Amino acid sequence: MAVAACLGLSTLLLAEEKFEARLLTEIETSGGLATKFEITIESYTSAEEVSRLKEVFHKEGYESFMSAFRAMNKGIFKPIGGLGVNIVIHAAHSIPTDKGRKILLFTPSQSWDAAAPRIIDWRFPFMLIELDIGHKGKGKGKIYEQVSIKLNPEGTVGIDSYNSPPLALWGVRALAETKPDVGEEDTGKFRGIGLSLKLSGGGSFFDCGDFKRGSQSEFEARAEDIAAQGLTIDDKRAQSLSSGLEIAADLIYKVTPRIGVSLGVGAGRANAENLLVFYENPGMLFNLNSIPNLQTIHVRLGISYWLLLGRLVSFYIHGGVGLYQADYKLSLNLFMGNEGEDFSQSAKGQGFGVHGGGVLELDLNTKVSLFIEAQGRYARLNGFDGSEVLEIYPGAGSYKREGALYYLESEQHPRLAILENELAGVRKAVLDLRNLSIWAGLRFKF
Repeated sequence: MAVAACLGLSTLLLAEEKFEARLLTEIETSGGLATKFEITIESYTSAEEVSRLKEVFHKEGYESFMSAFRAMNKGIFKPIGGLGVNIVIHAAHSIPTDKGRKILLFTPSQSWDAAAPRIIDWRFPFMLIELDIGHKGKGKGKIYEQVSIKLNPEGTVGIDSYNSPPLALWGVRALAETKPDVGEEDTGKFRGIGLSLKLSGGGSFFDCGDFKRGSQSEFEARAEDIAAQGLTIDDKRAQSLSSGLEIAADLIYKVTPRIGVSLGVGAGRANAENLLVFYENPGMLFNLNSIPNLQTIHVRLGISYWLLLGRLVSFYIHGGVGLYQADYKLSLNLFMGNEGEDFSQSAKGQGFGVHGGGVLELDLNTKVSLFIEAQGRYARLNGFDGSEVLEIYPGAGSYKREGALYYLESEQHPRLAILENELAGVRKAVLDLRNLSIWAGLRFKF
């Protein structure tokens, strides 16, 4: 449904723009030459296209540059109501201003009057049509018949200098609804359909639910048993299973300049260490050590929507659904001289979840962006199956069980246990993966 919505919206966002303008001139035109024009803009020039022009110019020279420039057809400057020749627009940008926006349209220097003699100064081989459009779609403009251009570092084409005063345009007005994404061309960001790879990683803070309480209580119950035996506690360090690290890779496909869909994979790891040092005689220390460990992997689908903040900075929000799988392990070891025990649990489960967040992104260049991301997630995983092993030495009481992982509720010490058969009054363990993550990374644009 999300993909279908994106594809349907892309038709609106990519609709062409049309403007009407009249030439304000006292020069007498020959043969009823048109002084009214219709300007159609089919698309705007992307930073990637400007980057390719730079590369062609430096590697192959001016002639190849001009061929590549002429191959970028962005619209038509069309005389109406009189004689004249259509002029193809080869580069187009829309730049936001306080009163609206400024539209710059570039083409090789030429005239819509094919019969008029024309002297071209090769220092100024281009023509610029400049429109100043207000918020209500009306404004004025200029035609610079002979200009030189420059390719700006931020990924736009600009005017460098011009040979003669410009011709004035008046009565400029929009003939079609303006595109919601105009003005993005000046930001140095990709403006069309394309792929990018997002690599991220950072800290994750979550509530493991049953697993946090169960693993912590397993340690606390043993520690209380040791204290109840009259043994002296020398040191105690306890941690909860509530934070970890995650990494992810997302392939993003931009169906419009503002909307993208993504497919991603990721992995996370969290562990805690609980240690109790105690003794019966001061000269001989014993210890109880517990290490719960949680590893997760996920595959998820998402949709993103870009909001622009400036020339090089953008912000986008995203959300989606994912399939999560978790691998839980607990290792608990008790050492008391010649006596001790080793207890371990291992179980795997999976479930679906949803995620969403916001990303602040800074363009390092036209191909790479640096970002910081805040993300939230809600997922509940169940159906954990695995094994549980207890080894006591010396003596008897050791066992190994395989089955489902259950949560044994208790006011003081709820526990996790692998049971071969379900018992009355118990429920299967649920891993709560609600979290808040702070990530950073790079996005590579192709």
